[in-house]
Amino acid sequence: MVAAGRFLQPPTGFPAVADNPLHEVNTQSKLDLTRFVNFDGSYYYNDAVTHLLPPLNRVDLGLSTKPIRDFSFSVCGRNLQQDRHQEAIPQTELGGYIRRSVTFRVIWEPEEDASKAVP
Repeated sequence: MVAAGRFLQPPTGFPAVADNPLHEVNTQSKLDLTRFVNFDGSYYYNDAVTHLLPPLNRVDLGLSTKPIRDFSFSVCGRNLQQDRHQEAIPQTELGGYIRRSVTFRVIWEPEEDASKAVP
């Protein structure tokens, strides 16, 4: 999936809303490596907001597997190409920096027994 666009919004009193990037690109790839192993990748680009935010380039990657019935295991990395990046204009003491992160997940999704299913 690829999404790209140019977004223009009317000016407001809030700098975070008034000044949006003119160009945004988002690409996502989902690949089944085997029957039980999946690889996901995403790339995001947001144009700079004049004098407020630098351009944003972000890469996210994920690997998941479902080796046991009803269980899935995954590891996902976000913002892998840099230590941190700024996504928002700080309005108070809270800054708008997003750090690199790695997430591990275990999900249990029990399948309903067909003999007990209600029609």
